[in-house]
Amino acid sequence: MRDEAAQPPRESWSRVGDAIVHAWECGPLTAQRGTVVLLPGLGLPRYLHRVSSAVGALGLRSVLLDLPGFGRRAGSGVAPDIDEIGGAAAAWVRRHVTGPVVVAGHSTAAQAALAAGLLLQECVAPLAVVLGAPTFRPPHRRWGRLLLATPAAYRRDPPSELLIAAPDLLRGHRNVVRVLLSGMADAPEESVRGLTVPLVLTAGRLDTYAPGTWLHTLRAAALRSPSVRVVQLEGSHNNPYTRPAQVARVLCSALP
Repeated sequence: MRDEAAQPPRESWSRVGDAIVHAWECGPLTAQRGTVVLLPGLGLPRYLHRVSSAVGALGLRSVLLDLPGFGRRAGSGVAPDIDEIGGAAAAWVRRHVTGPVVVAGHSTAAQAALAAGLLLQECVAPLAVVLGAPTFRPPHRRWGRLLLATPAAYRRDPPSELLIAAPDLLRGHRNVVRVLLSGMADAPEESVRGLTVPLVLTAGRLDTYAPGTWLHTLRAAALRSPSVRVVQLEGSHNNPYTRPAQVARVLCSALP
């Protein structure tokens, strides 16, 4: 008999407000030990399947939310906006999760995970937030500086990532820029000041989008959080794809 964590991801569709939220789930069928909810950067979910499976293999329920909805052929998602994605994720958690939960986002979705955490912290416990490779530190809120940082940010990421992301990108290409623009207009160093639950900040050591200085800036701003950890791992920006086991251990260690 095969272990549950080795099974293919289980797909689900559920209504959250006016949206139909698509998700993939790995790991145990119950959430007795806790749930890790993952949000994908730029709304392109498939590159996070590896780390979602790795979380499931560690014995936790792992749910990858397809928000804003680029990972499916049909159905209604949410607006390609950081706050809308965070709001939908929070609503999904309130409806579908009991017990300890980690809300984690990667890249642009780190900001959406922070938005979700701020909405959930008064009504869901125990709760922790993980910001993975958070983008758009102040110099990168201008296109020129962002583009200059991009080649180095992905220097340890393989071309196969593009093949993984291609189907989602083809479906969502008209709206990916809207996700980028909403992220560039956001200031996580300000909003993180309101967070009152444990926080983990993590990125690859070679990630020029999220260098150690930026992670520590966010750490210093999280004044109300009872605990804040900075964890730098191997790899560059997309280390959930290249180092899924390492990232999964960080996600599971964040569980309250």
